[in-house]
Amino acid sequence: MATEKLPYKPNPRAPRAVLPVLEPRRRASTPEEVALGFTPEQAMAEAQRCLQCAKPECVTACPLHIDIKRFIRRLAEGDAIGAHDVISEQSPFPGVCGRVCQHELFCEDACVTGKKWDPVAIGSLERFAADHARLRAHELSPNGARKPQGPKVALVGSGPASLIAAYDLVRLNYRVTIFEALHKLGGVLAYGIPNFRLPREILAEEIARLQNLGVE
Repeated sequence: MATEKLPYKPNPRAPRAVLPVLEPRRRASTPEEVALGFTPEQAMAEAQRCLQCAKPECVTACPLHIDIKRFIRRLAEGDAIGAHDVISEQSPFPGVCGRVCQHELFCEDACVTGKKWDPVAIGSLERFAADHARLRAHELSPNGARKPQGPKVALVGSGPASLIAAYDLVRLNYRVTIFEALHKLGGVLAYGIPNFRLPREILAEEIARLQNLGVE
């Protein structure tokens, strides 16, 4: 089967984009997030470093098996909303995972581009897609307003494992209720990661997406 022709030429030899960070003097006096995220120009250039492999090893290496090849192609073509939609097929937390997942041990470690040059900055691209979608939420594909009607499932604790399970189950029409002893949902995401690494509003907004799907 013939390989689909890309509307752009991949450029794996280009230097890997460096994530901008907060100026050190300001870090000392504010709890703001240190990493600032890619600009649209940086994100597109970095996405175009991806070779669009026939057998993307990054997808296999991803614990959630996100279609990394496809979401990066969307970014390379300037479609950040489409990239977010692709990620959301497997994960409700692109903003969280784009910040705290150890991509260098999983998808980026398996990146074919990285076998000869620097690996594609997959984590930073995931974060860019999520942050861009926050600014243009009205353009997102609907998650489906129909509330689940199937069997009831209880999940004890609201850490990452429960939240991902809830996302998968509610989309299979299960009525999911999460039980949490503490005041906030998120487990280690809420109580174990500082705000300068994972802003609380990012976590809260992505948990709210689960609640909008019908998770209680």
